[in-house]
Amino acid sequence: DLSTVPECSNTLREAIETIGFGQTFNNAILVNNAGIIKPLTPVLQIEPVDFIKSFSLSVLGPLELLKAFNTVNSQKKTVVNISSIMALTPMDSCGVYCSVKAASDAMHRYSQCIPFPNSCNEHSHFLVPRRSLGKEESETYRVVNYSPGPMATDMLTELSTDHPDTYERSRWGEAQQAAIRPENSARKLMYLLERNEYKDGAHIDFYDLDEDGEIIR
Repeated sequence: DLSTVPECSNTLREAIETIGFGQTFNNAILVNNAGIIKPLTPVLQIEPVDFIKSFSLSVLGPLELLKAFNTVNSQKKTVVNISSIMALTPMDSCGVYCSVKAASDAMHRYSQCIPFPNSCNEHSHFLVPRRSLGKEESETYRVVNYSPGPMATDMLTELSTDHPDTYERSRWGEAQQAAIRPENSARKLMYLLERNEYKDGAHIDFYDLDEDGEIIR
């Protein structure tokens, strides 16, 4: 349970060590798909304990997972954060989910930054994206925030049945009828990773890609 930070830290580290023990990989890929849509409440009505639980699950837990993943012995590492259009666009009564998804995007984006070696003084700390240090080094650690589109999952069902606003329930119900099959979104993601043409830390939506995973907008 990624929401139980710091309790999950040792478990994650031990799991990663077990998987990678004595092995060297060509390309290790981590996919973070942690998240919970509830509570469906306006931000100003949210209880702190509910916000903290969602933040722990979507940001702090995945941070611990990233730290454990960083110990894997691999020539290249690729991190895929499953994001959402809600990380960019606020939606009615989804303020908590929108907030933590935006924070998760930022955390993953900045995970591919390293300390600048010649800080002005001992009290300053600058971060420089890996890509600015040269293409060869940047290719060893890649990060993308992928928004899979409105998929036919339990989350979409919850929005169509449990949203507090009648109109929004109806709207999400319509979206459910035209929902993307998870395997179709996953296929585009795999093509995107194979092409390897995305900008580090970018937020890329299902609808930004053609059927072959090429970025078209």
